[in-house]
Amino acid sequence: MKRTLSLLSFFILISCNDSEIDCSTVLCAAREDVIKLKFLDWDSHDNLLENGTINEELIEITAQGETIDFSIQESTYQGKRLMFPVSAEFGEKSFVVIFNDNSPLLIKLTTSLKPQDGCCGPFTATDNIEVINYTNGYTNYGALPLDIDVYVE
Repeated sequence: MKRTLSLLSFFILISCNDSEIDCSTVLCAAREDVIKLKFLDWDSHDNLLENGTINEELIEITAQGETIDFSIQESTYQGKRLMFPVSAEFGEKSFVVIFNDNSPLLIKLTTSLKPQDGCCGPFTATDNIEVINYTNGYTNYGALPLDIDVYVE
């Protein structure tokens, strides 16, 4: 019993060492400067990209009049999502997403440089996020990527 307590005390003392973290041993999550949109039916919450209600070929995304390339990403957990890049220039951003013959989805946000936090970073910070014309829920961790669930009636 004494030996067990001694070993336990020794490990506690070692773990309370005030030395700095060795960043070479830290695995940072890869961050993408993208916005990810999941289109969901208002009533059923079905994924509208998966069930074909939204035709991928009829989607158009623009920012300041320029066409933005996008891709469709599929994952087991999230299902199909539309993903498009956010330019590296920091400042106010505005995107227009047109799909099928619906009203355009407007996304506005401000980006800035988020300095390195501990071992990880820097990242693209997000602020002043607005999603206009559709009920939505978004997850903002203070940096890109930005995940938005868009509810279509």
